[in-house]
Amino acid sequence: MHFLKPTIPILFSTLALMSSCAKRQENLTPADERLVPVYTELVLFSEEYKSPASSLDSTTYQHQVDSILTKNGLTRERFFDQIRTLAQTPLVYQQFTEKVRKDLERRKPKVPS
Repeated sequence: MHFLKPTIPILFSTLALMSSCAKRQENLTPADERLVPVYTELVLFSEEYKSPASSLDSTTYQHQVDSILTKNGLTRERFFDQIRTLAQTPLVYQQFTEKVRKDLERRKPKVPS
């Protein structure tokens, strides 16, 4: 029986991990929702940077990206970790990208026809 003692904590850890994996997220969490405007702002800023009229250099661009993330309480690592986590659940990621699309439509200036 003594040989089983080290395996008991491993067994409990494995069961806890398996039960947490079994509960798949099906909807965006409030934390996920807070990423939508940040992601949208980064997309819009990226488009501005890529514009032929842009006078930003890559160093300024990187600094501004960090500034956007910092003002939203994020680091690059945390932001990308959260996006990677979202992408692991297709349904949730689809909800996220749909909200970003709607936010982009709302924020982009309307071009007169």
